[in-house]
Amino acid sequence: MRVRSAAAALFGSALVALLVTGCVAPAPAPTPSPAPTTATPSPSSASPTSPPTPTPSATPGIQPSPAFSADDPGTWLIDFDGIGPLQLGTSLTDIETALPGAPDVCRPGVDGFFGGTVVAVANDATAPLQLAISQSIGPSADPAGAYPATSEGIAVGSTVDDLLATYPDIESYPGWGADAQPVYRIAGGSSWIHFEPYGGDVIREILVSTSDRVPKEYCG
Repeated sequence: MRVRSAAAALFGSALVALLVTGCVAPAPAPTPSPAPTTATPSPSSASPTSPPTPTPSATPGIQPSPAFSADDPGTWLIDFDGIGPLQLGTSLTDIETALPGAPDVCRPGVDGFFGGTVVAVANDATAPLQLAISQSIGPSADPAGAYPATSEGIAVGSTVDDLLATYPDIESYPGWGADAQPVYRIAGGSSWIHFEPYGGDVIREILVSTSDRVPKEYCG
């Protein structure tokens, strides 16, 4: 009986010792949670693009005026705004200042330059320009002079065939006089470019005007 009690006591002491010294298997460590991930937004399948920059449209057949030489009408461009420095709406005083030499004045409001090769026409000397003319006619015009041209190269001296081929949509209308010879014109906004062959096959006068018809006469 004492032997059993002693053995029991010995077993109990050993168990206590095991518990105290940590020989009992520790509890399993907790499983770490996965680190949170931040979602990366995927790029859009179609990147936004800026709308195309609109290209300003030019009047068909006539392009804006480039720089010109004031003393050489052969460098002047004919367009719907005028002929070189002879710009519609400009005062004759400004035109006279811009061009070399004194003009030939057939009446107040009409200035001829370069021997009458180009002419600026207004109602009077203080009114804005209404008509610009390039011509090879008239008592003082030089048929061999240098002439302004359109951006496609039509000038005084061009043939009617060249004119019609260059501007296939150009229209014609009867000129003044009993024979009513045709005049050709191109419209552009509030002005017109007129091409007058005087019944022949060569353009002898080109006029840029605020009127849809050439005048009967401008110097009288």
